[in-house]
Amino acid sequence: MTTFIVGHRGVGKSTFLRRLKVYFERVKAECICFDLDEEIERFEQLSVSEIFQKKGEAYFRTLEQKMAEDLCKKDGNDRRPLFLAVGAGFQGPFPDETQVLWLRRETDKDGRIFFDRPLLDASKKPLDDYLSHFVDREYFYSQVSDEQLMMPEGFEREAPWEENFLGLGKKPIGGFLTLFEQDLKKFSGGETFLARRMHWGVDRFELRDDLLDDVLIRYVLGLIPKDRLIMSFRSRSTSILHSIIDDGCYIDWPLEKGSCPFSGPTVLSLHTRESSLQDTLLRFEESAPQESHLKLAVEINTLQELYEGHLWWRENAGQRSFLPVSHDGRWRWYRSLFGRQMKVGFFREGEGSCLDQPYLSEWIRAYRNFIHFGAVLGDPVHHSQSPAEQNHFFASHQMPFVAINIEDRGDFQFHLEILRKMGLRAAAVTAPYKQRAFEACNEVQKQAASVKSVNTLLYKEDDQQWIGGNTDLDGLQTVKDLYPELGDGEGCIIWGGGGTQGAMEKLLPKATKYSARQATPVMGQKELDHPKVVVWAVGRSRQEHCGWPNPSWRPQFVFDLNYSMDSPGREYAIECGAEYISGRTLFQSQARAQQRFWIEHKL
Repeated sequence: MTTFIVGHRGVGKSTFLRRLKVYFERVKAECICFDLDEEIERFEQLSVSEIFQKKGEAYFRTLEQKMAEDLCKKDGNDRRPLFLAVGAGFQGPFPDETQVLWLRRETDKDGRIFFDRPLLDASKKPLDDYLSHFVDREYFYSQVSDEQLMMPEGFEREAPWEENFLGLGKKPIGGFLTLFEQDLKKFSGGETFLARRMHWGVDRFELRDDLLDDVLIRYVLGLIPKDRLIMSFRSRSTSILHSIIDDGCYIDWPLEKGSCPFSGPTVLSLHTRESSLQDTLLRFEESAPQESHLKLAVEINTLQELYEGHLWWRENAGQRSFLPVSHDGRWRWYRSLFGRQMKVGFFREGEGSCLDQPYLSEWIRAYRNFIHFGAVLGDPVHHSQSPAEQNHFFASHQMPFVAINIEDRGDFQFHLEILRKMGLRAAAVTAPYKQRAFEACNEVQKQAASVKSVNTLLYKEDDQQWIGGNTDLDGLQTVKDLYPELGDGEGCIIWGGGGTQGAMEKLLPKATKYSARQATPVMGQKELDHPKVVVWAVGRSRQEHCGWPNPSWRPQFVFDLNYSMDSPGREYAIECGAEYISGRTLFQSQARAQQRFWIEHKL
């Protein structure tokens, strides 16, 4: 079987190929892997950028299609699986008897800025060039892909969820998976799709009568035993599900449809709510037969409501499941943490039936039992690599680690207390909450006190208080050691700053500080006409409210405090022709220092 691997620029298709070889070697099997761009470069003896410049995009696309077809035909009698990663702009057609895997990341939609890849439109800035193709490519991938694999940010090593996805994992993953029409109309009718997921060890597949017609429901019933299904009634009209229910069926009846026509539904669910969540819970319990498992899947508006639903579940976890719903997926972290502990818990591969469902990768690495957890807290955090960086450390303490987006900046301390009651023990804190975290602490280490900023939290249960630390100086010192050009800040401009401003002032005391919003020096600072280094401290989420440096500046280095691929610091480095220093080294050094803090204070 030949599998084409598609996805947006920079998603990690090439590194995924390298991991594939490792997975197959572990089970004493072999696979063949080709990176189409690399094969084209080898054939042409030119880089992709050079081919675009010298021969044009049209030539490249024609060659791309021909070489893809040739590689698929290569060694036609070879029975080893073939994986072929293609460039983001590959438009097919895909040869018959092949399948297409779409690799995705949440940061795909943010865009990525590259230093070594050709622009498709030289008149556009790098990020605009990427985003101008995003919608069309996203639609194309959704139409041609047979499967999707959402990869977490920062995880670039071998991972168990990828082995499970490939059918090479040994442990059943459990959980519930909703079936969709598009899943069943691929892979020659869906047999392979279902067989692979049966092999994963999924507990139950959900048949929803508002997502599948009677023909497809019958089709699934012919392939999956009833004891591996959950029949969910959502349609307003009568479906085939009504005629096949017997005593052996596991069903989900929604309370909003009225009385259940069957004797004792296995799961009684609620998807609509009163204005008050407490009133909703009261009505739900009063209307539910005692023998039913209650599944609460209503919209949750605040962290306080989430906590109320959490307590309701905890009161009788054996008979209840709490699946919070939002319009933007803000509660995915909650389901990722606690979903495996509930009798009814869903995961998804693509968009799923609810954005709050965890992805396959999140579901597989979730814990069935834990008391405390760790988290990165900020806004935004969907791009955060902290879960990847901290995963091994917290796993050694039998604790999961998740990313939690906190939107209401004024109530950080209140939200922190709610999370603590749910089990939060330790946290990495990022923008814009470092000062708020400092204010929330009862005790702070000397370094944090000196900069009035906290990026590391630990709750001491014996003292019932939060203690805080700051590892920004540790990270900045590591970068400074690697790049002595930073010196004491002479000839440096700090563009923006936020929560790291205090640490940078200590490490680079002679640097000139600029307000990114005003694009001018802060009060008391003189303009610097020819900076040697620009320290970039503005993330993409804030850039629309900020200006850009003087176009006459030509710094030798741009040191970016951000590590995300859409950082405006990357864009600025390209525009001024400076050597770019990514914030990734800073981030990793900070993370190691955070772990030392947690160990020192007895996590």
